[in-house]
Amino acid sequence: MKPILLFKYQVPHQWQTCAEGMLKKFNWQPRTHLSTVSEVKQIDDDTISFYRRHESTNWFGHTWEQVTINRVTKEVKSEILAANSDMSTQCVERTLIAEGKDGKAELSA
Repeated sequence: MKPILLFKYQVPHQWQTCAEGMLKKFNWQPRTHLSTVSEVKQIDDDTISFYRRHESTNWFGHTWEQVTINRVTKEVKSEILAANSDMSTQCVERTLIAEGKDGKAELSA
């Protein structure tokens, strides 16, 4: 399914800085939020993937985020997953961070 909206940004930071930011994204979260890393797996020598669970007092239920980091293609993919009524999942939001031609990061959301 094609996205309804697609935003593209040029980020003034190196790709490594953006990848590190995805790993540390919730280190300084407010007290009303809780996020935990539930599963980490190494897909191959250059790719890792992990699931992060989000809970908050501001909304009912919880969400999941799957983050995949590939250091060969220099891509970070973040997908917010939601449960359907039949307990299957769907991707609600996808963010892709890739290295641009000038070495700076490019973000698509």
